[in-house]
Amino acid sequence: MMVADLKRLCKQFARDGFVVLEELWSAQVTDEVECELGRFVRNVVPGMAREDKVFISGWDGPLKNLGSMQGYDAYFQSL
Repeated sequence: MMVADLKRLCKQFARDGFVVLEELWSAQVTDEVECELGRFVRNVVPGMAREDKVFISGWDGPLKNLGSMQGYDAYFQSL
């Protein structure tokens, strides 16, 4: 991405509070990330500190969001 594109995106974000990236990465990488996320949720989330995982309701069930994933897993650290 060129510097001019980054500046344009920064201005757009400051104005609107979000930006749309049409293609952050390839479909192949998206599939890989989805696969790794599934593995992460199954194998890593149960052992995460409470402050790094938020559920929709209470301390169990559907996840709302995750924090500090890079601190728990080499794949997400490198991503």
